[in-house]
Amino acid sequence: MTLFRDSPQVLRPSGHEHVFELAPIPLYYRLFDEPGLNENLLRLAKSCLTDRDRQMGEELPELIDAHRESKMRSYAPEYLVGTTDAWIEQRENLPIGSHYWYPPNNFLAHHDPDVDKIRATILAAFSSTLRAIGYKDFSPPKISESWIQFYNPKSGHGHRLHSHTRYRKEEETYIMWSGGYYLDDGQPLADHIYSGKFVFNVRGYSYVIKPRPGLLMMWPNDILHEALPFYGHRDRVVLNFNLFAEFSGDRYLDRHHFAGPTK
Repeated sequence: MTLFRDSPQVLRPSGHEHVFELAPIPLYYRLFDEPGLNENLLRLAKSCLTDRDRQMGEELPELIDAHRESKMRSYAPEYLVGTTDAWIEQRENLPIGSHYWYPPNNFLAHHDPDVDKIRATILAAFSSTLRAIGYKDFSPPKISESWIQFYNPKSGHGHRLHSHTRYRKEEETYIMWSGGYYLDDGQPLADHIYSGKFVFNVRGYSYVIKPRPGLLMMWPNDILHEALPFYGHRDRVVLNFNLFAEFSGDRYLDRHHFAGPTK
């Protein structure tokens, strides 16, 4: 596993297993090699999802989603979609980019032994990451929603730069993260160097991550990221999710920096 592009080091070890510093945001990054798991999850997804479900979240940069645009007025707060020309919000990190309007297919809610296994893996990894960055008192983490995506190898679909911050602030909890687990990288075309690459945009730099089957990543939900247009030999398949925990401690932690090893 190469985590360098000459210099500097892309993912800096934090001193905690599978938790890295990304400029210096905490990022969970781990490659799993569980025999048969990805194949079983793929078979389940293909058997239970409609064609519409499989396309969820895909975008072409030159197209506008008219249906989503028409739904905005019924979802977003009035001051965002009304005639208000200026306002103040009690937060620094605003929602950026697109948000889905069709309900997530919530693949991780399926009752299946392999889904149970990857769900438990995600929740355990999230808990260990929170402890690694200094949280000591938090509620059992939960997955709020999940969606599995099939990126067609010939359509050039990607996902534009966005965050998972909510339009409605009341939907936010103190600890909210997002993540993805790759079932298949789709074997990107060799002459499309950036095909399907996952990119974090932080402080003016693009941190490019190569998707691999079995790769699990998690990060704070307000970090800007994108999936570059994909061209490959077969579908690229990724299981995305949002998850959260309530913080019950009595001290403030900067969710984007490490607090040092916990005692």
